[in-house]
Amino acid sequence: MDSAFLKTTIIIFAIGIVCSCGTTAYSTKYRNDAIIIGMTKDELVLKYGNPYSENLYVEDGKISEVLCYKELMSYGYYLFTKFYFVDDRLVKKEQIDINPYEAVLKYRKSN
Repeated sequence: MDSAFLKTTIIIFAIGIVCSCGTTAYSTKYRNDAIIIGMTKDELVLKYGNPYSENLYVEDGKISEVLCYKELMSYGYYLFTKFYFVDDRLVKKEQIDINPYEAVLKYRKSN
């Protein structure tokens, strides 16, 4: 068995075990009724805390940022919620489900 695949699999299962000790969600805390298009980055961070990851770039002469938050859902998937800001104003929210086991299989096939 490939050493990198084995390490990745062990890490994924370890994360699953550790995360299963905490609380999992049946629905996202990033609901549309709590988010306002046009709110500032600071307002969002004040409401939800610091993001899991951030991206910063310039597009069409405007500063654009993407803040990403992740949640472990009750059905074992991770839900990634991305908030897109242009000139410090929220313009878009996007959510993506990721099954950690499928991610391992995709990684295995790509190597």
